[in-house]
Amino acid sequence: MNKQKYLTAKVLRAVADVTGITISQIISKCRKRDVVNARGIYGVVCSDLVISYETAMKQINRDRSMMYHYCSAYRNYIENEDNLKAMYNEVKNHLSKLTLPFEKSNVA
Repeated sequence: MNKQKYLTAKVLRAVADVTGITISQIISKCRKRDVVNARGIYGVVCSDLVISYETAMKQINRDRSMMYHYCSAYRNYIENEDNLKAMYNEVKNHLSKLTLPFEKSNVA
């Protein structure tokens, strides 16, 4: 598994854990607000991690053009809506605690 696919899987798991939305719901065609918000947070976090739009959107069965929407619209939503900002920050904190197998260890 390459680095970007590994990261997208970890981001997806973190978003599911934080939002309480299952991965199968995030991947589904569901248009409920909570599910769409979870996808938006996923997209913004993947963008922050410099994951290619195509790789990130393949993970959730979406076209890469949706990533442009997530990055433009959801960045604003996250800045202006406290609940989305809290979930976004919690996902980022969740990911910061992970030790990724391709990162160099600080252990001497």
